[in-house]
Amino acid sequence: MPVELTHGENVELVRDYVKKHFVAKGMIADFSIHEDDPNNPHAHILLTMREVSEEGFGKRSDPGMPRPICSSGARPGRRPPTNI
Repeated sequence: MPVELTHGENVELVRDYVKKHFVAKGMIADFSIHEDDPNNPHAHILLTMREVSEEGFGKRSDPGMPRPICSSGARPGRRPPTNI
């Protein structure tokens, strides 16, 4: 995330990104913004691939997304992308 943004702007940026790319496709998402290093503000986005009903979590669903390796799209042993 851009270091020039305020905390509130970072929250808005990530919330809009999550809504557009995940929630709009029917996914449940949770995010956490880390700003402990002023030179490296970043977010972690957690997604569930399970259906949710009144009975709780069900079988894995596929809302048109490939099965993620991790939330950043990184592959083991490779550095994750830093341009979200």
